Formats: sequence, structure tokens, C-alpha cells
Amino acid sequence: MSDSEADNSSTSSNSSSEHTNTPLSTFSKEEVQKLLENVKHNLLVNPSSYDDLVQLIKLLSHLKDKEALSVARNSMHKIYPLTPELWKEWIADEISEASDVLTKKKVEKYFILALEDYQSIEIWLEYCQFAISIVDLADAESLAYSRNIFDRALLSFGSHFTEGFLLFDVFREFEKLVLTTYGEDIEPEKLIILDNIYRRQLKIPSQNINSVYEEYKNFLEALPDYTGIPPNVTSDYENSLVKTKLLEPFEDKLLIDDDTSLVWLDYLEFLIRNRIGTKSGHSKNVCHLFSPSEIKTAFERAISDTCIQSEIWLKFFSYLEQHLQAELGFIVQTYRRAIRNVPWHADIWLGYLLALEQEIQINLPPPSSANGSSSHETDRFPPHCQLSIYKPLTSKLHTYLRVTL
Repeated sequence: MSDSEADNSSTSSNSSSEHTNTPLSTFSKEEVQKLLENVKHNLLVNPSSYDDLVQLIKLLSHLKDKEALSVARNSMHKIYPLTPELWKEWIADEISEASDVLTKKKVEKYFILALEDYQSIEIWLEYCQFAISIVDLADAESLAYSRNIFDRALLSFGSHFTEGFLLFDVFREFEKLVLTTYGEDIEPEKLIILDNIYRRQLKIPSQNINSVYEEYKNFLEALPDYTGIPPNVTSDYENSLVKTKLLEPFEDKLLIDDDTSLVWLDYLEFLIRNRIGTKSGHSKNVCHLFSPSEIKTAFERAISDTCIQSEIWLKFFSYLEQHLQAELGFIVQTYRRAIRNVPWHADIWLGYLLALEQEIQINLPPPSSANGSSSHETDRFPPHCQLSIYKPLTSKLHTYLRVTL
């Protein structure tokens, strides 16, 4: 949210802001209704007031007005990305309304929308629990469906330094649940998936890498044909341990510094400088360098922590456009997310337009309706975003056109 938007939000919310942190359960129904009237009035004056939109959702949720709540949530999401907390509440409400597996599967779209806003361990864990809740352990197709969700979770956020282990843990618990369907005599090949999950985790630096290694050792020792931990797994663990020690100082600073955006900028610069494909100043061993997946996860963490810091977004785009040019679809999607978080930044808008131009040039045009107009204009250019960047963006576009034409 820009400074001007924040000021507008603060001004329009004066009548209700004093109650924002007060539990609504302490108010009578009449008092809650009065708060609701005040918030609705504020939104008539300033429809894009972030604080009032959040308060409207809270009040309608408290009053259990399902229809109005659904409208409020969808309306806010058209303007702003929602926090993981708001998404968790929305998803929980949708799941509570689902009566069977078929209707529950329709809830999946909300997980996807939530993760398009922000990559979040909380949302991924909820998504994995959802995968468990709908699985039919006796059905191969159902198992594959749920495993696909777990795999996407690990690909997207398994390399989260402090919390990624939670995704690996829940995946292992799921596979242990699957093993219970085989009875007491479990064939060794049935344990391959569990083994692979451990191996996959030991390739990633994390704060609990040592305990994962010990857990894997205990897992293998319980097998009848145990002959020790494979040398290649030990090598992966040792490489991850080196990388873990390199990252720990940054992680410690994130816990104690008030301005995490500065820490993140240093952290991200270190990762980029020591990425795979460079000569690391710390080690000549390529295994000690950081993968694109690890770097992208760090950027996603930084964005979640400091979503309105344009410097983080710009650094992300600089990295993507210099080192991951082939992932144009992801770059365009990330620009779409950025303009919903920092809509006032002209350079980000210009970068988005250039990325769209490149997308069109390689025959991947944006979706269109039957009459040829864009069917996703609101998603691409949220209404509240336009005025705040119009003049500086126009100036930059004029300069760009003069140079290119």
C-alpha cells in the first residue's frame, strides 16, 4: 500500500480503528452493527481503503453473514492481495460448506489463489492437510492427486530455511499413513518413497539439517538389510551443512533486526553472488553454491515479509531477467503480483509491460474474450492502481517509444 493510500485508509477508518484490535466478542450485536455501518460509510468515501476492507470482512465473519462475506472477500481480492491469515479463514469457511470429496475438490482453487498472492508455509501446510482429507488410500488416482500437491509444496517452499521441514514432515506422515494399508509385512520397495523424501530434504540447507540426518539414519537402521547411509547421501548432507552455516548469520539477523528489508537485500545479494554457475568466494565446489529454487524461495520469503518494499521486487526482477530468462511465464506472473503490492512504482509497471510484449512476441498472448478484448483487464490492471502511476509511467513510456521507434 502506498503512503497516499495508507493516509486515505487511516483517515477513513478513524471511527472504527480504535476497535480494530479489540475482540468483537466483547461487543453487543448492536455495537457490531454500528461498527459495520461506520465501515460501510468509510468505504463509500474511499472504496479502496485497505483497513476498512479488512475490518468489513472481520465484522461480516463475526455476524456470520455468508453472502455478504463472500462478496466482501471477492471485492477486496480484486483490489489487493490477501494475507495468508485472511486466506486461511476464507478457505476454512469454504471447506466447512463442502459436504463430500467432489465439492471439497472445488475448494482447491482458493488454495491456488492464495499462493498466487503470497507463497506461505501456512497455506502450503493447509493445502497438504487438505490433500490428506480428500485422499482415498485404496485408489491409485486419488493417491497420485494428493502426492502431486505434496510434490508442488516441496518444489515451491521445501527449501524454506526455517520452516520447510514442516512440509517434509507432513509428506512423510502421509506416506506412513499409506503404508498402513499394506499390513504388517511391508515390502522394501514400498519404502522407496519415504527414502526419497529424506534424500530430497538432505540436499537442502536448513536449520535442522543435523536432526534430519539422524532421523534418516534411524529410518535406515530399522530396515533388515541396513548397510549404512549411502555415500552420495552423506555427501549431499555435508554440502547442505556447509551452506547452512553460510546462511545462519543472515537468518539470525532476520530475528533481531527491526528493518528486515535491509537484511533481506544483503541476504539475497549473497545468494545471487554465490549461485550455481558462478565461482563462489567461499568454495570451489559447485555443490556449495545455491540453486535457482533456493534463491527463488528466499525471494518469496522476503516478499512475504516486506511486500510493499519496491527494492525487494526490483531485485527479484533483476535476478529473474538476468539469470532465468527462460521462465518468462513466471516472470510475467510475478510482475502481476508486484503491481498489486506496489502499484505506485512506475519502473515495475514498465517492466511488466515489457515482459508482456516479450510474451506476445513468442506467441503466448494473454487470454482474450470472443470480441478480442482482454478478459482479464481487472486482474492485469486493478482499477485503484492506475492513477497513482499514470504521469511517471506515461513519461517513461514516451521515452521508451522514442528510443525504440
